[in-house]
Amino acid sequence: VVAGVLVASVVGVVLWLGLAMRRLEQIRRARLLSGGSLVAGMQGAMFALDFGLIRDILVEREAAARGHVRPVRGRGLGIWALVWRDLQRLASFGPVLGTFVSIAQQFEHSGSTGQAVEYAADQYRSPYLRQAVAARQRDPLSRWRRFGHRWATLQALQTFRTLASVVTGSPWTRADVEALRRQIESALECDADDTSELDQSLNEAAQAAARDLAAALGSASAEGSGRLALNPACWSRKWLIARQTAEGAEGVPTGAAAPEARSATVDVPGLGFAWHSPEPPAAQPGARRSWWSRSKKSAPPMAEGNVLRNEFFEITFDPTTGAIRSMVDFAGRGNRLAQQIALRTSESDTLPEDWDGAPTTRTWYSIMAAEALEVVTPGPDYGEIRVRGRLCDPYGRRVAGFVQTTRLERGSRLLDLHIELDPEMQPDPEPWKSYYCARFAWDDESAELRRGLHGVARPASSTCLESTQFVEIRSGSASTAILTDGLPYHRRQGYRMLDTLLIVQGETARRFRLGVGFDLPHLPAAAQDFLTPQFVLPGASQPPSSTGWLFHLDARNVIASDWQPVVESGQVAGFRVALLETEGRRATMSLRCFRTPGRAWKLAATAEAQTELPIEEDRVRVPIGPYEYSRIECRW
Repeated sequence: VVAGVLVASVVGVVLWLGLAMRRLEQIRRARLLSGGSLVAGMQGAMFALDFGLIRDILVEREAAARGHVRPVRGRGLGIWALVWRDLQRLASFGPVLGTFVSIAQQFEHSGSTGQAVEYAADQYRSPYLRQAVAARQRDPLSRWRRFGHRWATLQALQTFRTLASVVTGSPWTRADVEALRRQIESALECDADDTSELDQSLNEAAQAAARDLAAALGSASAEGSGRLALNPACWSRKWLIARQTAEGAEGVPTGAAAPEARSATVDVPGLGFAWHSPEPPAAQPGARRSWWSRSKKSAPPMAEGNVLRNEFFEITFDPTTGAIRSMVDFAGRGNRLAQQIALRTSESDTLPEDWDGAPTTRTWYSIMAAEALEVVTPGPDYGEIRVRGRLCDPYGRRVAGFVQTTRLERGSRLLDLHIELDPEMQPDPEPWKSYYCARFAWDDESAELRRGLHGVARPASSTCLESTQFVEIRSGSASTAILTDGLPYHRRQGYRMLDTLLIVQGETARRFRLGVGFDLPHLPAAAQDFLTPQFVLPGASQPPSSTGWLFHLDARNVIASDWQPVVESGQVAGFRVALLETEGRRATMSLRCFRTPGRAWKLAATAEAQTELPIEEDRVRVPIGPYEYSRIECRW
């Protein structure tokens, strides 16, 4: 056996040597010389690290091995021909630029032209705040607040003009509205010190449009003594209108009011009006009380001491710091929220001289110290408590002064906060780490945060949040919402705290307004209502009807905006409106009109894709999907 193995091994070696000698004889002299020259040239290029020379040697080697080239047809004339030739040369070295094909070939030979990936709203982060502070832009926070208020006023102006047009049949021109729109958008980008002329022009145009609508409704007399409230929103609104004010004053009094200076709550229907008489209602004769009946206990004042209350919840202030210690809901009997004003900043720790480690920074929040806590208005229609004090650093040094006025109306689930700051210490250049803020805290660590985004509520899980509408804290069935009044930036601290940024470096605004809503039924509408101004015309005569509406939506989860008249032959033949579903619920809503409509469509990009909508008497039936944005056109 061993002899057989040895014989087989010898035979294998002989065959391998014979095959090697035969392959060696097939190598040509030119290839040997080429290889030798390649080695010599590469050695010098590698020694000098001349990568360009290395590439040229390899290209020459490949061209010599091929022995021929394939010509490629060029394209274009002049400079474009040279550019096309360079692109062809680049593409010949690898598929970096891909393959140049026509659009038809792209769709014929490709199965998918993109990625089927859906990103959450929190994955989109804008660098606007850091860029604005780094570029030393003026008002990186309040410019967005001003934009939100101006845009809401512009929408009210357009709504009033459209309502007046569909009532009178006379069209209105969009030139001045478009000019105001361009000014609002350009003011968002500029750093002008004074934009009061734009606000004045916008408010005057909105008031003029409101007066035109009042005239169309039959309340054109300036000799009347009543007040006409007009509502540009599609939901009903409750306003507090004072019966007795100072000479020439309008609206709700904000200072100390006499006990007899009562106010009236006026319910204004959506896209409608309500006329209010300044005269108080006649006193009704009370029923005779028998001697055994018990006297009715008077209700406590809405504001007394450090407590502010109405029939839904109670607010308690800390008399030492001036912060809101608790907001207790009578239905749940639990503390829903606490609030304070603070400065967040960082500083380097003081280290001993022999310290050889890396320096550390420490982040701290200021401490509130109340100097005065007073009841401005005890009731009975609304209560106000004002706190005046200072903010101190951890060493007791004053860094800012503050005044916070907290207002609560009877029958309202919304708490109104007005904050004034007088900073003496400016924030650092890093806006997300150093700022003045309104800080909110809650008990439930498992609470879910949601933020307003494009008119709908979206989950918010990131640390830095952006929302100009609201931030909702949802714990089980309880919903606590912070209405931001256009302030866009918020920072979450841990699981139970949220900072709403008020002042960063470069910010000049010193007065702010925030709202806290408890179990608001339709949060997107409430946030928009917080931005929209009130329109009350004094000296208005009573129209044929004391209250009424021109259009009505029976779905509160749908918001109507961008009202426009449809004009044909110089006359108003109908209207257009945009509808947005805000709560993710599919529904078939009814759009009621003051005039019987003839035909209605849901508009689309092409006329073939438009859908005609059914009409039942004065109702237009509109099917709408979750979060759908659609435009409706209706003709009389």
